[in-house]
Amino acid sequence: MSYTYPFGSPVIYPGQTISLVATSKINNRPINCNYTVNNNDTLYPGEPIKVQDYYQAFFALGRRDKIVVSRSSLDFATSTGLVECSAGISGLVETLEFSKDGNILYIATSSRIYRIDSLYKYRTIPQMMNMQTDLIGIFGSQTITSLAVDPQNPENLIVTLGNYGYPNHVYYSTNAATCPTSSSLSNFILVQGNLPEMPVYSSLIFWNDSKTAIIGTEYGVFSTADITNANVLWSKESAFPNVATFMLAQQLFENKWDNGVTNHGYIYAATHGRGLWRSESNSGPLAEKIVQKLPENNSFTVFPNPAHETANIEYFANKSGLALINIYNSTGTIVKQFSQNQLIGNNKISFDVSDLQKGIYYVSLKTEQKLMTTKLIVY
Repeated sequence: MSYTYPFGSPVIYPGQTISLVATSKINNRPINCNYTVNNNDTLYPGEPIKVQDYYQAFFALGRRDKIVVSRSSLDFATSTGLVECSAGISGLVETLEFSKDGNILYIATSSRIYRIDSLYKYRTIPQMMNMQTDLIGIFGSQTITSLAVDPQNPENLIVTLGNYGYPNHVYYSTNAATCPTSSSLSNFILVQGNLPEMPVYSSLIFWNDSKTAIIGTEYGVFSTADITNANVLWSKESAFPNVATFMLAQQLFENKWDNGVTNHGYIYAATHGRGLWRSESNSGPLAEKIVQKLPENNSFTVFPNPAHETANIEYFANKSGLALINIYNSTGTIVKQFSQNQLIGNNKISFDVSDLQKGIYYVSLKTEQKLMTTKLIVY
């Protein structure tokens, strides 16, 4: 994807490195990266930079003593397929949970929890084959039934346990993403609170409240307003039946007209024998309807190029308004500046270059919607 080096920034010379934050096309998530200027180039304000958008599909499937992963599960034109990765896992993988940004994968066997972080680094098949996990907890003879990652903070992780005859069934970590390896429960705290001694099968943390959590148990759904409290208070959802609740899920994608999501925040509960239930009590804000959406066109052309006396700018605009044109020399200094009212649709702007010295210049066009830059050679 393309990132525009901001105007007002210093000129970056060959070999120098800058830190920048671009924006992903997936939910406008931040892309933090370091960019090093090539030895034969110079970076000027307003110039576009190609940035790798590392938010991509990552598929994981649990097997015995390993996971199977793929970077191309949504690319039906490739034959890359699945990659087996042992990653140091011992036992049958029964639960997999990603952090919301897709950068951390928590893996649970019947009694162990593993972690793989920095997934964006593993892109090639050899890299994925050699991924290694960190063991962050062992829960003894009880069976791990669910993991729930906080959508707002991947450090927060709920672990629920099954089996009758045990007093404790809910644990919580506030540093799961960065905690040291452990073969005990040292990275987790007990949050059983006033919950009756019974198997717990499912869990989730609310999309907009890191303290609020709900769990699915042998006898329906319970919730707490503060899972971080030293004495957690669990309240039974009276409108929900006394039935084993094996799965809980909440829609995390925001309501938008252009992606078709209208159920942001809805919670879904799957039971044993009593069907599928839905709650709209924690829904997100409604989407604002787009009255008119014109086709996008980011083409920005300067011609003739090279130019001698007169140059022209052609571009497409989605709405009318003011367009500001700046022309920079090779040191980043503005040598010509003017503005013009633009119309909806195709626009053409002509300007004089006969007063400019021979050399390489950078033409930038800034409107309310976009900022575009390209090179111009004057001879």
